[in-house]
Amino acid sequence: MEGEVETFDGIIVVGAGLVGALAALTLKQRGFNVKVFEGRKDWRIAAESALVSEEIAEDKVKNAVKRSINLALSVRGQEALKNVGLLEMAMKDTVPMRCRAIHSHRSADIQPDMFQPYDETNPKNFINSISREKLNGLLLQACEAAGIVFCFRHKLMNIDKDGIAHFTRKLCKKNLSQTYNDHGEGEVRIKATLVLGCDGAYSTTREALARLTSLDFERKYISHGYKELYMPPSSDGDFALQQPEALHIWPRGDFMMIGLPNSDKSFTCTLFAPMESKGSIKGLLDLRETEEIRE
Repeated sequence: MEGEVETFDGIIVVGAGLVGALAALTLKQRGFNVKVFEGRKDWRIAAESALVSEEIAEDKVKNAVKRSINLALSVRGQEALKNVGLLEMAMKDTVPMRCRAIHSHRSADIQPDMFQPYDETNPKNFINSISREKLNGLLLQACEAAGIVFCFRHKLMNIDKDGIAHFTRKLCKKNLSQTYNDHGEGEVRIKATLVLGCDGAYSTTREALARLTSLDFERKYISHGYKELYMPPSSDGDFALQQPEALHIWPRGDFMMIGLPNSDKSFTCTLFAPMESKGSIKGLLDLRETEEIRE
C-alpha cells in the first residue's frame, strides 16, 4: 500500500542509464534480487513514437540540439559487455574508429587533412563508435528479460537515517517542498539491503550520503558546454566524410567539434563551445538554431 514502508530483500539501483542498467544486470546474473528506479519516464516510448511518425533526416537536422554524445567503446567497455553476455549484440551496431581524422584550418573543404592512428604498431587496436541510445536500450532489454523490475517516473528524494529510500512520482519540482535538512516522506518508501547510486552528476544518492556521514564533495564547472548536431548521409546514401572509420575532429581554439560515424552512414557530431557569448561570437546559451553555427 502507498505510504507504507516496503521491505525489499535485494538491491535498489538508482538510475536506469548505462551505468545503472549494466550494474543491475551484473548483480542479477550473480544471484541478487534487483529493482531499478528512474526519475525520468521511459525514453524508449518516445523513441518508438518518433519512429511511428517517420521522422526524416531533415527534421533531425532542424531539431538536433540534443545532449547525448555517442560513445567510443574501448576494450574496457567491451570487456564489461562480454561479462554480461552482450558484447556480440552490441558490436553489431558499432562502426570502428581506427584513427583520429583532423580537419585543420588548412583544409579546403569539409574533408580531413591529417590522420592520427590510435595504435601505430598494431592496427587491430582501435575504438568503436556506438549510439548511446542503442546501447542503453540493449541493456534495458536484457535487464527486463532477466526479470529485473523497472520503476520509471520514480525520483529518489532522500535516504533517511534508517536506510529507507524515499521516492516521489511527482516530477514537477514545485511539488517537492523540502529543505536541506528536512525531507518529507516519499509516496514510495523502501527499505532494501543496499541502495546503489547510479544517478549521475547531480546524484541524489550522493546528497543523501553527505547528510548521513562525513563526506567531502566538490563540484567545479568549466566555461564550456556541448550540443549534439546531426550530419546525414550524402545524397547517394554514403558517408558524407571521407575516411568514415575515424573519429573526426575540428579543432578551432575555444571551439571544437567531433563527429562519430553511425551504422546508418550518418555522423553524430558534438559541438564543444563556451556557454557565454563573446562579442559577435555566440555561446551555447544564445544558440537557438543549428543554422547559426558557423566555422
